Amino acid sequence: MKWIKEHDVVLRVFALLLAAVLWVYVMSARNTDKTVEYRNIPVQLDGLDQLAQNNLVILSGSSSTVSVKVTGAFNSVLDMSEEYITATASVGSIIEPGTYSLNYRVVVDASGVTLSQKNPSKIEVVVDSMSAVSVPVEVELTGTPAGGLTVADYSVSPDAVVVRGAESLLKQIKKAKVVYDVSGLTRSTQTSVSYTLLDAQDNEVTGTHVTADSPSTMLALTVKQNGAIPLTVRFTNGEHITERMIDYRIEPQELALTGDPDAIAVLNQIELGTIDLQELEDEGTMIYTMPIMLPNGVLSEEDIPSEATVTLTLDGYAFREMIVSQSRIREDELLTYPEQTVTFRVFGPENTVAQLKEDDFILTPEYELMSLAAGENRLRCTVETNVRGIYIYPGVEIVAQIPAEALEAARNPSAPVETPPEP
Repeated sequence: MKWIKEHDVVLRVFALLLAAVLWVYVMSARNTDKTVEYRNIPVQLDGLDQLAQNNLVILSGSSSTVSVKVTGAFNSVLDMSEEYITATASVGSIIEPGTYSLNYRVVVDASGVTLSQKNPSKIEVVVDSMSAVSVPVEVELTGTPAGGLTVADYSVSPDAVVVRGAESLLKQIKKAKVVYDVSGLTRSTQTSVSYTLLDAQDNEVTGTHVTADSPSTMLALTVKQNGAIPLTVRFTNGEHITERMIDYRIEPQELALTGDPDAIAVLNQIELGTIDLQELEDEGTMIYTMPIMLPNGVLSEEDIPSEATVTLTLDGYAFREMIVSQSRIREDELLTYPEQTVTFRVFGPENTVAQLKEDDFILTPEYELMSLAAGENRLRCTVETNVRGIYIYPGVEIVAQIPAEALEAARNPSAPVETPPEP
């Protein structure tokens, strides 16, 4: 007994028995059936192709979800996940519009686990017939054209659009409405415009089950001048100068005209002709004299000049003559550069051009070895810069020199080099 007390034999035996009891309890618990619920399981619909062949579409219920309870051994349920559950229902037997309560099938693809409950017991889908309807296009103009101009007429083409979709939704659609802002409009125009499908109360009708054959229609606006008719010109963009880069002034700006009422009603401008902006790129500010030609049946209310003057200037852009020294010419193993200045022309945004410095440029000579001559050569070169938005005009030349011995050695690199005798 003394030995048993000294070595805690009783406590050790008790601990061993307690551990055995716990093990038996845990093992029995793990073998007890367990139930787990999975929610928001999507129900996949079969038979959609047959539904479409019957000219039907599902309005609601296509994204139904259900709750599923599964039961099984503890270990099996522990290994279970939502991925093993699929729910399907068929709509292939539906042949007419209506509201349907559909049975659905749940498959649990996991060993040791069975379906114990599904909720709800059925899902509901609403089915409608597919159809098409033609609705008129209605135009609402907002704003006011530029001073002195009015919108004389407008039209849309097509003036009706075909809309396809669920029949119950199509019954609500009464028109396709175009809202177009004419604020600042200066000439007759034709443009593609989108529209909104509206019901009788001007509420928008939307939904994935409504589509139009064309999302837009062409709106043609006829703008006329009241009294004074402006003179205008067209422009052909140059290589680097576009119409948005210029400002222009026409003198006279407008003419007060009279004549055939029909001719005046549709006349909103008198076009003088076309100006090629490449000439402005070459010359800078330009002044053009262009003849004024009145349309047949239109006369001036007062004496007018036979010609108009059009003055073009750059707006926010500028040319500049840059002058750099020979220090900006890239070093070359054959060439040397005598003291000189190199002039070239640049074009770009006015503020950027004004801040250009000599150090912003590097010049690289261009030559073919066989075309060089001993002594002085005039060579074309490329001009490079890291300043963005700057155009550098080509045709830049520099003066370079090359000794005859260096030129000969460059042309005949394999020839022996004569060493002068030692004194």
